[in-house]
Amino acid sequence: MGRCSIRRRYLNGEIRRVGYLAELRLDVSAQGRLDILRGGYQFLRELHRDSPPDAYFTSIAADNHRAIRLFERSLRGLPTYGFLAEFVTLVMPVCHKTSLSAQPKVNTNGLSCSTGSEANLAELTSFLSTQASRHQFAADWTRDELHSLAAHGLALDKFLLLRNRGKIVACVALWDQRGFRQTVIRGYGRATGMVRPLVNLTARFLSTPRLPELGSVLAQAFLSPLAIEPGYEPLLPDLITLFAPVAAQDGIELLTLGVAANDSRLPLLKKHFNCRVYQSRLYRVAWPDGPTASPDFAPLQYLPEVALL
Repeated sequence: MGRCSIRRRYLNGEIRRVGYLAELRLDVSAQGRLDILRGGYQFLRELHRDSPPDAYFTSIAADNHRAIRLFERSLRGLPTYGFLAEFVTLVMPVCHKTSLSAQPKVNTNGLSCSTGSEANLAELTSFLSTQASRHQFAADWTRDELHSLAAHGLALDKFLLLRNRGKIVACVALWDQRGFRQTVIRGYGRATGMVRPLVNLTARFLSTPRLPELGSVLAQAFLSPLAIEPGYEPLLPDLITLFAPVAAQDGIELLTLGVAANDSRLPLLKKHFNCRVYQSRLYRVAWPDGPTASPDFAPLQYLPEVALL
């Protein structure tokens, strides 16, 4: 099985139709069957022949060496995988000791703070678009899309806005997708299973993510969309901390955020939060003789929304 989702994303500063290839899975009985892979890619190529996207991309876990070796070989019948950038997903634990009546202490340097609403929706989408245009593969958030996603856990009141003299300079949303997209713990490796009790015991004191029970749904939410005006990046840890009471009330234990590996905010986040790091590699996918000729990519930072991957 595999999936290709096409959505409006920023490419070279413009909104384009971009395809994302994901969830490629082969049953154990089909391992090594290149004919199945070729057939699947040929299906996608034919599927979009009449209305191809402007570009395709995908991500591969950095430790999935087998897949990396396979797709970087440019085998006959398969599309070309061109490496673009390293991408990092951070998983940060939520402190459940924080209550709604006791707001966390943060330093917003005198900036005003408010939640999203219909009254500021136009301003919010404009800010998101301006910041997204600075990055490759960033999502195009429209008024209609935000309205539609309210039924899927992304209501406007889940947005937090920071303003300087009335102008939005940063915003982030808490998107709980467990109602329609879940990560279920099916098992642990033998070594991990043996040390799991110790890991969970130390997690209480070190504020690190614990290893959940088998069969449980991972209690995580995405910090998405996220946008910050250049120059205000140091406020990001405080902005995230402001979500702790709301996340704790909703039973969320982990906050997930994706950033480019060369993002200047990454060391700041690692310094403030005891996070676990999931590393992956972004690839441009293209059929050399296919129905579309992907444009050259400008040297902008790659920042696809991890909540949409």
